[in-house]
Amino acid sequence: MTDLRGWPQSLIEIAEMTSVAAALRLVDAFGGTKCYVPKTLTPDHPLVQAVGASAAEALRQHFEGDYIEVPVLASARHRKRLILEASGSTNDVAQQVGVTARYVRMVRNAGRPDDRQLEMFEERPAGTASD
Repeated sequence: MTDLRGWPQSLIEIAEMTSVAAALRLVDAFGGTKCYVPKTLTPDHPLVQAVGASAAEALRQHFEGDYIEVPVLASARHRKRLILEASGSTNDVAQQVGVTARYVRMVRNAGRPDDRQLEMFEERPAGTASD
């Protein structure tokens, strides 16, 4: 299970109802606003467009005719943390978090030295002359 420490309780509940990826997409689309959940959803409704049909239907069943106060998250930071804490293949993690496999590779490789890259400057002990 993904570590959701630091998330508002309301968003944790939404993630449990739908998925972590759907909750993050909801924040991306509506963060900091109220999102109305109608009694009937259509494929072109902004909620369906943001989180997908099945997640929108789960939200409709719970919030039908009401508003969701969607919190603001530093979603890029949270996505990176989720990626770094997740186990599984690049493709599995990408699907769980709702990002591309390329982005997962980029986050996982950030900060690692590239073994193929040569050192430009050698550290020399103090007092030694260079060539």
